[in-house]
Amino acid sequence: MQDEIQRQILGAILLVLRPIVRAMLKVGVGYREFSELAKTAFVETATKDYGLRGRPTNISRVAVMTGLTRKEVRRIRTKNDAKKSTVVMKTTPASQVLHRWYTDEEFLTESGSPKSLYFDGDGVTFTYLVRKYAGDVPPGAMRTELNR
Repeated sequence: MQDEIQRQILGAILLVLRPIVRAMLKVGVGYREFSELAKTAFVETATKDYGLRGRPTNISRVAVMTGLTRKEVRRIRTKNDAKKSTVVMKTTPASQVLHRWYTDEEFLTESGSPKSLYFDGDGVTFTYLVRKYAGDVPPGAMRTELNR
């Protein structure tokens, strides 16, 4: 019975997540940011809603309930205590490539504008930029994403 309820809830969550993920991808928010938000939501909810005798839930209990390590729970709680509002920085490979194209002197003209880059070849190219700042993302896939 419990397994069936859990399966149904997870199915409903997946239905709700799809349009949210679509909106996130449209504005350049990737899985890493989503994952951090999800962890924060789990920790905040377990802390506030499952404490005993009106007190916040302790770190060990939050870790057991959420499946996160105590170290991760402590990190999230500390971050949230320091900020009180979560600001997520875009760290997708595409945003990283664009940021570096506009800020790394190697990719700027003498006047400080981003250089026009050939896709491939010798020297400073788009392929070089992507390999330098986007890890294992293929340059062609990055070009397609940035042109989207």
